[in-house]
Amino acid sequence: MIQIKKRPRSGGRSIAASTRCYKSTVSTRTTQKASIAAALSAGQRLTSLDAWRHFGCMRLAAVIHALRRNGWQIEADTVGIRTAVGKTAYVASYRLRSLA
Repeated sequence: MIQIKKRPRSGGRSIAASTRCYKSTVSTRTTQKASIAAALSAGQRLTSLDAWRHFGCMRLAAVIHALRRNGWQIEADTVGIRTAVGKTAYVASYRLRSLA
């Protein structure tokens, strides 16, 4: 029969001790969802490239979906953009629905 010894975690810290520092830093940062919501509230139009450049968000459609589930009235328009090789690609451009 083979015995398996459990190795101690690095530094001998418990899981609670190692995640405590992480939890304290997360609460002070602005989330991507909040940053995108603020940009839409300010009247900006956002494409996935804009979200990646300004907020580091690589899944804008997922954030938009979450905002819509929370009651945000967000519209998507299809816009054509020029690619690096000279062709046209069509992407979604998101904005808040106007109330007027």
